[in-house]
Amino acid sequence: MKKYFIVSILLATLLFSASALVQAKPDQQNPASDVERGVFVHYPHVKGQGGGGGSATGDQVNDFKYNGIHWPGLTPVIDYKINLTNDEGLSDKQVVSAVDAAFTEWTNHNPADGKYIRFSYDGTTNLETPANPSMDNANTVSFEPLNSAYPNAIAVTFYWYSRGTKELLETDTVFNSDLPWSVSGDSSSYDLQNIATHEFGHWLLLGDLYSVRDRALTMYGYGSLGEIIKSTLGKGDISGINKIY
Repeated sequence: MKKYFIVSILLATLLFSASALVQAKPDQQNPASDVERGVFVHYPHVKGQGGGGGSATGDQVNDFKYNGIHWPGLTPVIDYKINLTNDEGLSDKQVVSAVDAAFTEWTNHNPADGKYIRFSYDGTTNLETPANPSMDNANTVSFEPLNSAYPNAIAVTFYWYSRGTKELLETDTVFNSDLPWSVSGDSSSYDLQNIATHEFGHWLLLGDLYSVRDRALTMYGYGSLGEIIKSTLGKGDISGINKIY
């Protein structure tokens, strides 16, 4: 009787384990089960940040960070929409112009040699990106309050990609409307084009750099009031975009 009892327990254990293994597999009938979300958070620079040794070397340092995720195809064209609503008094024209200039800075340094990326403005939208968003099949740029979820963050970029193919599916950037914004490099505000250029490097899946030697690069991970240096790419930023596309 004891032998049968032990065998019964072993069979039950094996059946439970097999069931758990099946449940752990991706749902092949639901493509969304293969989707992963990531996030980049851009914080203000504070005294003492930017370690890594060495000294600032200007924008000719050849550093970049890339994790292998990318838009599909050799010549992807990425459509994007802008939610123009903001509390800073920025006009529709100012927002569109700053965002377009930020995207253009990346494509200007991406040669049309058979493998390149382009961005295409697809008009305005009322879509909003909450602090814990899901995919909505639109690449969007917007202003939203972020302090409750990401205290004092300048901007946040969310991205969705396929774990299997490592291909991007969607990107959304949110500028923190709890902070001051301008398009003039005003010393008491964050410059929209400057911060947007950094965030759109994340649309290409370039990562943040935190060494003090990278402070002049667009992908340096901290931002500052009145800063405009990120509006133009440095050597490492250009190397990064051409490594991927």
